Amino acid sequence: MHHHNKEQQSSSCVKTLLLLSCTWAVAAAAAAADISSAEASKGGEKITVGTAALISINSTSSTRQYRACYIPPTHLIPSTQLSFNINGDDVTVTSTLTINPNPQWRGFLRSPAAAAAAELGCSSLPGAASSTATAGNSSSARKQEAAAEGAVVVAANQVPPLVLNGEGLELLDIRLDGQPLPQASYTVTDSSLALLSPPERQFTLQTTSRLSLRWATGSVGLARSISGTYITQCEPEGFRRLTYFLDRPDVRSNFTVRVEADERECPVLLSNGNLRGAGTLPGGRHYAVYEDPLPKPSYLFALAAGPLVLGAEGSFSSAITGRTAALRVYAPWGYADQVTFALHSLQQSMAWDEAMFGRHFDLELYSMVATEYFPPTGMENQGLSFYQLSNLAAALDTHTDSEAQANQQLVAHEFLHEWSGNRVTLRDWFDLSLKEGLTQFRQQLFAAAVDSASMAAAAAVAAPVSNASSPLDTLLVEALAEAEAAGSASRLAATSSNSTAGNASSNSSSSSSDDDDYEEQDAASSNSSSGRKLLALDTAAARCRPAASRALQATPNSSSSSSSAPAASLQPQVLQLLRGYSPSSPAAAAAASGWQRVLHAQRLRQTGSLFDDLRPDSFRSPSMLYTSTVYDKGAEVVRMYYTLLGVEGFARGLRSFFDTHDLQSVTFNELHASLAAASPGTNLTGLLPWLANDAPPRLTVSSSWDQGSGMLSVTVQRGTRQEDAPLVPLKVGLLDAAGNDIPLTVSNTTAAPPAGPLLMLPGATAALNSTQYGSNTSGSSSSSVVLLVSQPSQTYRFQLGAAGKPAALSLLRDFSAPATVDGDAYDSSSSTQFLARYDSNPFARWDAVQRLATGLLLKLFNAADRAGSADDATLAAAAAAAANDSDSNSSNSSSGNGEALAAALEAVLDDNTLDGQYKAQLLQIPSVSQVSPRTSPEKPLVMHQVRVWLMKRLASQLKPQLLSTVLQADRQLAALRATQQPASLPAAAAASVPAAALIQSKVSGRRSILQAFSNSTPGSVVAAARAAPVAAALAKVAGPGAADGFSPPAVKARAARAAALGMLGFLQDARLQRHVEARYYNASNLSDRLTAFEALEGTPAYNRTLAHFESTYSSKPMALAKWFRVQASSDQPNNTNVVRGLMQHATFDASEYAICSAVLMGFSDSVVNFHAADGSGYRFLADAVLQVDDSNSFCAARAVRELGDWSNCAEPHRRLMCGQLARLAASASSLSDDTADAVKSAADGCPTT
Repeated sequence: MHHHNKEQQSSSCVKTLLLLSCTWAVAAAAAAADISSAEASKGGEKITVGTAALISINSTSSTRQYRACYIPPTHLIPSTQLSFNINGDDVTVTSTLTINPNPQWRGFLRSPAAAAAAELGCSSLPGAASSTATAGNSSSARKQEAAAEGAVVVAANQVPPLVLNGEGLELLDIRLDGQPLPQASYTVTDSSLALLSPPERQFTLQTTSRLSLRWATGSVGLARSISGTYITQCEPEGFRRLTYFLDRPDVRSNFTVRVEADERECPVLLSNGNLRGAGTLPGGRHYAVYEDPLPKPSYLFALAAGPLVLGAEGSFSSAITGRTAALRVYAPWGYADQVTFALHSLQQSMAWDEAMFGRHFDLELYSMVATEYFPPTGMENQGLSFYQLSNLAAALDTHTDSEAQANQQLVAHEFLHEWSGNRVTLRDWFDLSLKEGLTQFRQQLFAAAVDSASMAAAAAVAAPVSNASSPLDTLLVEALAEAEAAGSASRLAATSSNSTAGNASSNSSSSSSDDDDYEEQDAASSNSSSGRKLLALDTAAARCRPAASRALQATPNSSSSSSSAPAASLQPQVLQLLRGYSPSSPAAAAAASGWQRVLHAQRLRQTGSLFDDLRPDSFRSPSMLYTSTVYDKGAEVVRMYYTLLGVEGFARGLRSFFDTHDLQSVTFNELHASLAAASPGTNLTGLLPWLANDAPPRLTVSSSWDQGSGMLSVTVQRGTRQEDAPLVPLKVGLLDAAGNDIPLTVSNTTAAPPAGPLLMLPGATAALNSTQYGSNTSGSSSSSVVLLVSQPSQTYRFQLGAAGKPAALSLLRDFSAPATVDGDAYDSSSSTQFLARYDSNPFARWDAVQRLATGLLLKLFNAADRAGSADDATLAAAAAAAANDSDSNSSNSSSGNGEALAAALEAVLDDNTLDGQYKAQLLQIPSVSQVSPRTSPEKPLVMHQVRVWLMKRLASQLKPQLLSTVLQADRQLAALRATQQPASLPAAAAASVPAAALIQSKVSGRRSILQAFSNSTPGSVVAAARAAPVAAALAKVAGPGAADGFSPPAVKARAARAAALGMLGFLQDARLQRHVEARYYNASNLSDRLTAFEALEGTPAYNRTLAHFESTYSSKPMALAKWFRVQASSDQPNNTNVVRGLMQHATFDASEYAICSAVLMGFSDSVVNFHAADGSGYRFLADAVLQVDDSNSFCAARAVRELGDWSNCAEPHRRLMCGQLARLAASASSLSDDTADAVKSAADGCPTT
């Protein structure tokens, strides 16, 4: 399941879980033992520790649940038959359950686990604050609490009461084995239905109940959308709002479902599984019957009924089973033509999972349904996934490129849950990261494979680049002239040519190829002076780039005539766009946002008021576990296994996990055991503590060089407590003076599995790989080693011989662990600058650029803070002083040089081999919310002024390169428009696609979270073995591409262009503003239009485009949401009144999550207005929460969290934010449960005065 932004959510329906659920709770061992012998005796048997349980039948929603207190369910439900009768707002459900006593329940009470629970003092009673809080309670106190819960003591040799979860239900009829059940035989509460003496054999229980139909948009259970579609949301504990059931993930059942409704109101009737019958009934009604042959937990149940339209349908034939599954996508009327993209994404997901992990889909039908409002962004119900409309539909005029890619990955995420979450699911909600973190990581692998395949397909058929003139030609020539007059046009080339002089000689073939390509470009561009100017700029940039970045790399099978021939006649710019996509260049789009999100969210969780754990010891509601930690950090924990095992070892272990535990409910420990068993040569034990590790390990890295022996020693010290410190896989690389990776080999260690990554134990020595030295190894497996850091201090040695002293040490490559790094080997200014320009590893280079920018922002901020002013003179003086700073070991020294930052960004702009979306991320200067928390106290308004000043300065310094980037993207896109791209990968190119293991990517929720990194397995044998079947499988299905308007090559070019235009927008250049306005009106897609629209904010053209945007998209809510967000997030002073007006706008609909969140969360993104000194921004957001809560509690609760970051702010902001939270808390009785819970959580710790 995906939540909006994967942030913490809560719901009024979500009460408790497992033994501590709303309907039953077991206090084994200690609780039973403290009851007197007389009271605890039943049937003449004296009950002792480990032989009885205390079962509650009326617990409250405040019950805290403990992971250590897990007890199996008292009963099992192997078969479930449901009949839904829908009549407008009146919905009745008849449920027939086949129920067995669970023998594991009795066995557990006599097991060591029960004794361990006794030692912990496990209690199911309300008010427990910790796992040991009730251990010292007297037996009389426990008996009183038990009486309040309606608890009964049951001996282990007796059948316990059957207590089913049920909330908001009106029980109409109850029968046992077909006979009416006397009222004295059962009890009904607001949260349960209990049979006090159920049969000691298999029996059937039939109930008929009327459920509470929910219109509130934040609720779970059965809700009805505005368009009239009935739809369920059962994760985590919503099934109990449909019927009485053991609503916990370790109870699986085979479901047969009959749905009946009015045919005109609900022409489409859907549920999980295979369609087994359908027909018409008297009175204009009809029905459908579905049978799911795969037993599933109740949280995966799904039903949809309403006026849906079949927008796309297709099929998928399994290469493993030979069976063909029908695929269908449903959407509300008016959106059916926008879901073909989703169908293609689904087909790719199915093909990839079969080829990569051998996972096949076993049902006859897989359907996807989109509604206008759905609480999470997506839900993986078995065979029937649900989505919020904006997250399934995709069209060029309603979705941006990043949204379309996020939707593609969301579809993949929900389908990949079929195995990692559905077939193999959770024992309990404490291990939520097992299904969400694992699926998130599998989604990242999928994204990389699809991206690779799409780029290879485009390269095989790309058209030549046009050299048509552009209005930008004149602007570019003038910008170059201005730069030359200022003496800075060739600054980077001049300063870099000497330091990279050895580059051409070390890779002469690459250099020659580049020269030839640029000569071809010269001929093509000779018709205009601007073309020659652009050529001069690009040629200078090419000469200062390291060989690994400059090489126009063909696909790995470049010797194959079938794949290389079509590309031979291509113009250089298309070659650079398509062929530059290689293991030595970032693989997937927007790489850095994933790393940025993990690091930033992790800091907030561990230092602010929004703390949470990956696998907590206790919780009050499982809905509180759905945070970015579970998804993002959970995926990074899985990635560490992948890093240590390599692609083949990981794939082998994951296949074993799925096969061994198919149709079981397990914990993360079973995943760990399967991965470890599949690669017995690698010790993975040190990774398990990551599940309980709430703070990121801090590694301090230092290095020393012995010139005489040619030995580099790297010492890693860690600050975490050793007794609970997890193993940290620290991937490192060494760069020579030319910016190339130094190839390495590791000998005296046996830790690595066969053909696995280069792992380095303490005491081992890595040596120069002399056979590869001098060749282009950047990005290859031999360019990095993984240091296994497990002790307080460890030293690793590198014997480099002929390579000499490395120019830089590249640390934490591929974000190999969610850890923080410091020390002189990491913080050195000269090293950081070098890495920012030359590192072949995507994460390490991005991280270096971020450190340069962050450090400079902090120095400028400190200067402004001391001076009490952020005026131009103060900041210019501070920037000049920073440029003269000498190298030091301080944490900010690595970034204090503004010229170094400009040079790094210039190298990025000039490197045409970089993936366009990765280039766009490299150009993103850290936001105020990312940098401001590093100041003490925070002053976000001052930081905003500092950042705007820096952006203007960079835009001015880099204007020629920025214009060149825009112009180049224009020409690349023109060439792509002239290309008729196939929807699938040509068979001839299939074998040459880079392996999925070579490059990884990442998407999360609404925000694009894509992560790229290079191969972790040495050589090409293993990678090729995995790449070929994956590429071939993807080649057989039609994936999203040109037909949908979102072909990856075009998306990448548009991303680079958007980043350049965004930076240029900081300039006060009237002619450029007119040019951007023309781009706005001429845009052929929403991405380009929105880029221009945002760049025009604060200019005379803004109001014109504002009116045009509204009129153009007034009937398209998904596009109109961008119109709301741009205005709401504006940093124009005194914009709060504008946002108040937006909430009164005729098209503002609070029930539309996209529009509601665009206004409320968009406003919170405005540093100037949300953090206004007088507190008006906080007051407005609290007003907005109160206004929208009735219509959209999900949106309201999400907005409350923006006030929850008060602990990271300085006074008076802290006091003002807490004041608004107190105001909301005073209205808690009138708020929805979702919002009230969010207020309580956000206000926790607020000062009382």
